[in-house]
Amino acid sequence: MASFRLAWLLLRQRPWQSFQIALGVALLILAALAGLSWHAQRTQMLNQQKAAFTLHLVLASEISDAQARALASDLRLLAPSLLASVEVLSDTAWIERFQSRYGIALTELSGERIFPLALRVRFVPEQMTQAAVAAFIEQCAQVSQIRTINFSPRLLASLAEDESTVEQLSLLLGLGWFALVALGQLLQLRTTLPLPHRDSKTLLLLGAPVWYSRQVRMLFALTSALWGSLMAAGVASGAWALHVPYLATYQSIAAHAVFATLTATGVAATLGWLVEPA
Repeated sequence: MASFRLAWLLLRQRPWQSFQIALGVALLILAALAGLSWHAQRTQMLNQQKAAFTLHLVLASEISDAQARALASDLRLLAPSLLASVEVLSDTAWIERFQSRYGIALTELSGERIFPLALRVRFVPEQMTQAAVAAFIEQCAQVSQIRTINFSPRLLASLAEDESTVEQLSLLLGLGWFALVALGQLLQLRTTLPLPHRDSKTLLLLGAPVWYSRQVRMLFALTSALWGSLMAAGVASGAWALHVPYLATYQSIAAHAVFATLTATGVAATLGWLVEPA
């Protein structure tokens, strides 16, 4: 209890040092939030592009509408987690498009089927990968009822490349943030923690245990870091209330913000125990 009291007295006597530690922790947490906001923005844009990607399966001419609907149902059962929808494109949709665009009544030209039946496949963005789509296309190529498979290989490769780039940049940003937390707080606490060597020796001469000064520094750093987390929470809450783009939209950021807060606070408390002030 004595170490708690001494740490509290140091917090009251040296508020500027405590504020420096708190400000550093708050900046680290806000930097993590900025990185998470960027990742959420890029992920949303990538998912929108994936949702717009379509695969057209042109069916054989002898396939009827009922057989096309049955095939669409079978494809949904083939990959239920990968496929978002399988839509049958019949003459009606094509004819209505031509009639609205060109004013031509195609039904008057021929009583038979004008366009072949086709299936339009859309994928679940979160499950869509280049390998999964390639495996699905390979399975569709083995179906005798499907005559042609139309899609854009360049667009599919571009989506896979963008996803890989986002993952790599996110990993680099995460590792960079962890390095900044460790190195930045190490250098900061070397100059801001109380109880330098002379004061620690004085406590030892007064009969304090060997670990006493370390415990006081750890409590000082922990309390300052918690103060910094409150500062970061206030800034983030204000940004959330002001509807800053990509920060007020993603509720999942809150869980990552808690993780960043615990990480920064835990590192500060650990270094408060380990670091000897300069």
